[in-house]
Amino acid sequence: MRATIKKILLPTLTTALFICIGAAAVLWARHTRPARALEFQVYDAWRQRQRTQAAASACVLVTITDDDIREWGQYPISDRVMSDLLEKILAGEPSAIGLDIFRDQAVPDLKTGSNDQSRLAKIFTDNPQIVAPIAINDEIEMSVGPPPGLKDSPAQVAFVDLPPDEDDVVRRALLQRPDHSGEMRYSLASRVAQIHVGEKFDVSVNANDPWQQFGEVRYRPIVNAGAYGRLGRDAVQLLIDFRAPDFEPHSVQDVLAGRVEPGVFRDKVVLIGLWSRSVKDYINTPMRNGSERERDYGVTCHARIADQLIRAANGQPVTTRIWSARNETTLIVAFCVLGGALGFAARPPWKVFGGTSAILVVASVATLVLAILYFGARKAFDRGLWIPVVPPVAGFVACAAMVGVYNGVRGRQERNAMMQLISGFVSDDVAKLIWGDRDEVFTSGGLRPRRQRATMLFTDLKGFASIAENMDASDLMRWLNEYFQGVSDLVKESGGLIMKFNGDQIVAVFGPPRNRSKSQAIEDARNAVRCALAM
Repeated sequence: MRATIKKILLPTLTTALFICIGAAAVLWARHTRPARALEFQVYDAWRQRQRTQAAASACVLVTITDDDIREWGQYPISDRVMSDLLEKILAGEPSAIGLDIFRDQAVPDLKTGSNDQSRLAKIFTDNPQIVAPIAINDEIEMSVGPPPGLKDSPAQVAFVDLPPDEDDVVRRALLQRPDHSGEMRYSLASRVAQIHVGEKFDVSVNANDPWQQFGEVRYRPIVNAGAYGRLGRDAVQLLIDFRAPDFEPHSVQDVLAGRVEPGVFRDKVVLIGLWSRSVKDYINTPMRNGSERERDYGVTCHARIADQLIRAANGQPVTTRIWSARNETTLIVAFCVLGGALGFAARPPWKVFGGTSAILVVASVATLVLAILYFGARKAFDRGLWIPVVPPVAGFVACAAMVGVYNGVRGRQERNAMMQLISGFVSDDVAKLIWGDRDEVFTSGGLRPRRQRATMLFTDLKGFASIAENMDASDLMRWLNEYFQGVSDLVKESGGLIMKFNGDQIVAVFGPPRNRSKSQAIEDARNAVRCALAM
């Protein structure tokens, strides 16, 4: 009884130990850079599949190109040109205007020598729908302040920071974050979206509610979940869906020259920024064109975020939700347990289901389980829920491998011990069959008694004693070996097993060690007779 308990309990406890080790390792490693990089690769592939674009956008781009810079002979754009541009756009009655160009310093016009900073400041203060940029950096000296005319107008100031992930790809948007004084600031995209949709839009932080409200859509922001497991709670972020339509930009020169109809801007969010190769203001996106990553100019990315927020505020389910850390942990542990169970099922003897290899069955089940996880998570992603797959897959494979290797090593050790014990009494073939059916052959403390149908074949050389006396010993052994080899081959070809050699005698068995039915036992007897006749 004690041996039986030990036989069952020891492998079970060892398997549980390996599962705990694997789960703990994966739960720790899921927030490491390599793990996040793998998860981002999966995320990018799924995001690429979703590349269905919205029908229309509420955002319009006005861009500063290299041709514009050559025409003015300077960059940044002067206060005079900026004032002219804003007046032209305001005449088209846009709902909001967002600047992605810093204006914290006066910029005189190099051609005319004029300084129009006061004129630009008046345009800012007279038009509350204009939002100017700031930059909030961890280092105060690297931050950029608002235009002089808007220092006392926080509602018209927003940050333009686009946080890249570790691989320098922008997948998420900051909607709100504190500045150095602790005051919460809106992003450029969220602020112009607020102005555009009015009361329908709110991204304010509620410390008692982990969910955010975007119009009619409730959304859990990115905090300590998925590949973003260690973000702070002081910023409101969301994943960019990259479903905004391709924006058709209008250059500053075209707007100033009247080549853009004013109606283009009516009731639209107008974003002004750079589309220039000489002044680098672009980001890497999860999207790919072939093998190359696509790049967005900064202003284009702000337009995508604003478009997404406006669609969300109007009731469209455009935000990608992330599972909570608790749900993700549960999934990882569940797959670690499942992987360990499959590794345990693959222990020797490796025969199940009518002789099919257990390793083959376990490999097939493992492939099916991982396929269900991957395609199920991908389907959930298509419906707006990001379920990380790399940690549970890693836990599943790690636990299955650890338990499987342990059982393989342990089984090999048991096999070697048993073979050494019985190989001196039976042939290797019999020993292997006994090992394969050891659970039926052995019980705790020794052999399991059982009734067995068997046909025994005994052979003996007539006159062997006199023959042995008249032959040289070496010739006799050579002759016996040839005889034994020939007879052994006949026994094996007839389906029997050599039990032992005793002098000139051979003992062969037909049937055991496997249980035989009556019809099978009759066939064993016939095989024994055929073998004897063949001898």
